[in-house]
Order: sequence, then structure tokens, then C-alpha cells
Amino acid sequence: ATGDQMDPSTAGDDLDESVVVDAPLVVDAEIAIAKQVFGPPTLLANGNFDVLYELVVENTGNVDLANLSIIEDFRNEFGSAAIRGKDIVLITPPSDPASIITTNLDLVNDVEIINQNSPSLLASGDSFVVQFVIEVDPDNGGAPLTLNNQVVITGDAVDSNGNPILDASGNPVVVTDLSDSGAIADSTNPGADGDTGGSDDPTPLIFPAADLVTVKSLASGDATPDEGDTVTFQIVVTNNGELAATGVFLTDFLPPGLTATANNGIASQGSYDAQSGIFGIGDIPVGGTATLTLEGTVDAGQGGNTITNITTAATGDQLDSSLAGDDLEESVVVNNPTPVNIADISVAKTVVGTPVLGNNGFHIATFQVVVENTGNVDLTSLSLIEDIA
Repeated sequence: ATGDQMDPSTAGDDLDESVVVDAPLVVDAEIAIAKQVFGPPTLLANGNFDVLYELVVENTGNVDLANLSIIEDFRNEFGSAAIRGKDIVLITPPSDPASIITTNLDLVNDVEIINQNSPSLLASGDSFVVQFVIEVDPDNGGAPLTLNNQVVITGDAVDSNGNPILDASGNPVVVTDLSDSGAIADSTNPGADGDTGGSDDPTPLIFPAADLVTVKSLASGDATPDEGDTVTFQIVVTNNGELAATGVFLTDFLPPGLTATANNGIASQGSYDAQSGIFGIGDIPVGGTATLTLEGTVDAGQGGNTITNITTAATGDQLDSSLAGDDLEESVVVNNPTPVNIADISVAKTVVGTPVLGNNGFHIATFQVVVENTGNVDLTSLSLIEDIA
């Protein structure tokens, strides 16, 4: 500043100030969601399974998101395999105080995870985790062979005052994402079940596999028995699966050519019906076994014959599509009896009728001689001597 008086000094003057104008915020509204089956499905008493799903949601954009919606349309995706939805639990709430997430209590009458009667907001960078249960019957008539599932999440971009953010056309910015199979929202989840390398892979439902292995063996050991010998077959069913097998049974008969002994049909559990051949085993725990013994003596006349015993593979209430390890057939070949050569012959001589007196004063008598080969070999060079004198 200057005036009429001279002021040669500018000491203490501060004549310059600056401001930096912030660049406009470039809105990047993004959301990501991952879905996984959390732990193995639980087998229920009615034969269905309770499946626990987990959703991980993250706001990966730079603006807040409001009016969130997560649609779980399992009834449409699972068809007749879908029995009912159950509890929804917010396992890990958002950490930002500005975030507001309230879930519905269950999926019994709805496909919506987020409570639409309450406000919802997920702050930029914030996340939350939800778990819910669906009861599934994979064996229900018409159920799809593959039970893949996805959820879809949507949200509205809002500014710091909660007002909708508009795009260049003046429309509200809405974000959406299909769930990717896995446990990390902002990832392609390499190696997760159903992973194809993309970010929107459906989550497959893989049930614990039943693996019943049926093995038949020749417990008597002698594969070439003689007639009258005892032949013993043993059938062992082992549960090599991941869950207890229920309602297990197989069918096996003592084969023709054998006559049952008192040991035939002895079972380690359950019951065996020799008429129907059904071995009703019942339940086998993981790693457990059930054993059936079939035993008989070789009938006469079976020499040279092959006697084969075949069982069906054990099956139960659980799906077991593999026959790996099954050994369902055993055979024995009956020895031919060692022949004993017996050469024998018999002769029988009888008088036929009554001797008749001839004109010369002598009696005439008629004799009958019957010769029979009573041995088991042919006879040649036969000679029959009648020494009347």
C-alpha cells in the first residue's frame, strides 16, 4: 500500500496468497460379491441336506452405495431340489460407522437377503459377510443334475450427503455384480469350486460322496473243490465315503450246484433272506463294514462244472455313482471224480419150462443163459463154455 507520504520500506508486507482448486471427483462406483458353500452339507433325518452358504460383499469403488439388494433365487435355480430357505445371519457387519446393513431373518418367503424396509448403505471400501441356509433334496423328482447357484447384488451410488450420483445422461448410477464362486469378493478366486478363471463363476453345490465298496471273496480258499466239499463265499461292504450310508442293501444268491449249510446267510448286521437274495444291511458309518457269508456243499454230478457266485453292488439312500474297487464275482471249478475201472461180468442159467420125454426115451431140456456186463468198462473176446458132460 502507498499514500501521500513516502514509505520506502515493504518490510512486513505479505502480498501473495494461492488456492489449489480440487479436480472434480471421477466417480468410480463398483461392488463385488463372492459366494461359497461354507462347510460340507449336513444330512438331515428326512434324507435332505442343509446347505450353509456364505456371501462376502465389498464396496470396491470410491463412492458410497445405498439401497443395496441381494437376490438369492434358489428356487428357480435348483428347481424341485429346492425345499426351503432358512435363517439369514449377518456374520461380519460393516466396520465403517457410516455403513448400515440389515438382513432379513430368513429366506422362507422371500428371495431378498437385505431388509428392504430399512435403509442400507455400504461406505466406500467397506465390506460385510452374510450366511444363510437352504434345505435341498437332490434326489427329488425332476431335480437338475447340476446344482449351480449365483446371487446378484445391486446398489445406488450416492454422494457424501446421501444424494444420488447421476451419470452424464442425468440417470442415477446403479452398480450390479453376479457372485463369483469363492471366499474373496474382489477376486477371481482361482482354485475355488467351479472356477473357470472369470469373476462371475456360479457356485456349485457338491454333496458329500457316498462310496460303498463291495468285495466278494472265496473264503474257503479252494477254487477247485471236489463234489461234497464245502464252498464259502464272503461279501464285505465297506463305507469309504464322507458320510454315513443309510438304507444299504445288496442282492446275492447261493448259486445252483451248491446245497446250503447251516452257515449260509450269516450276516454281521441286518438280515439276509435266502429266498429273495436280499441282504438288508441298514446303516454303515464312515469306515464301517458289513459282512455276509454264503456257504454250501458241492452237489454230486457237478464234476467238471464251473459254479459262479455274482452279487450286486451295495447301494443306499445316498448317491454312489462309482463302482471303483468293487469285486462282485467269484467262481470255482469242480474237479471230475477220479474214475475207478471195474471189470465184471455175470452169468445166469435157468431151465426153461419142463423137460419133455422124447421118442427115444431121453428127456429134452431147454436152458436159458443171461450174460450181463456189470462193470464200468467194455469187455471183448468173450467166451462162454457149456460143459454138459
